[in-house]
Amino acid sequence: MNTILSLAVKGIDASFHEPYASLMKGLVYGLPIQIDPVLKQEIVKSGLAHLVVLSGANVTLLTQFSEKLFFSLSKKLGILFQLIFLCGFVLLVGPQAPLMRAVSMFICTIVCVLAGRPSSIVWNLFLTIFFVAILQPKWITSISFQLSVFATIGIIIWGIVSPYFEKKLNPFSEVFFESWVVFLVTAPVSIWYFKSISIMSPVSTALVSWLIVPLMIAGFAISLLYSIFPPLAPLIALPTQMGLHFIIFIIQMTGRLPFGYILF
Repeated sequence: MNTILSLAVKGIDASFHEPYASLMKGLVYGLPIQIDPVLKQEIVKSGLAHLVVLSGANVTLLTQFSEKLFFSLSKKLGILFQLIFLCGFVLLVGPQAPLMRAVSMFICTIVCVLAGRPSSIVWNLFLTIFFVAILQPKWITSISFQLSVFATIGIIIWGIVSPYFEKKLNPFSEVFFESWVVFLVTAPVSIWYFKSISIMSPVSTALVSWLIVPLMIAGFAISLLYSIFPPLAPLIALPTQMGLHFIIFIIQMTGRLPFGYILF
């Protein structure tokens, strides 16, 4: 673990007790979640393992947030700040396979925008897989990378299907139906590798996904404040713990339902 990441993690450890500290470190910095085995199993059964650890889905949400954050700037300046933001994030947590999938697709989008050409998520995904195969071929066989790619394919399919709805969906329904499409596309990969599947994943994802970006931002803020003036960190940690508690509640509620998790 590099020095900067060690300092950042120290702020999280000092601000939360378990299991909140481990959950926050996994969510924000992609560190292995070291919590009670029962809760860890409930995370798997709830189908939230892809959100409560740093993943391509989380980075995509973070990218969308940074895009809105720098929206008021000029196009080129906004892109520059987004790129600096994401590169700094990669340097902090390290080049993990699903993270680099999301960042690579964003870079492809940037190139298209700067070149004045339309950006295609399908083409960007193809280029990402192509470059990964050349630069980091071992990632192609990585389960996390494969799940990230198939999840992106699910999002692409949802983007094609969603316009056919007669009425505009509310945010919860949008996430719920998109999660179902992603679930169906990634299910074969989960069954093949893990011999199991959580049919509660679309429900639990729709219930907690709106909290992911705020919690990640809060985690960064807590780490930063703790390194500058430690007494300020608890001011953000208290409401943040409420969000983490809600996620754990959803994990336990959906992870304990009978027939919500199927073994093959």
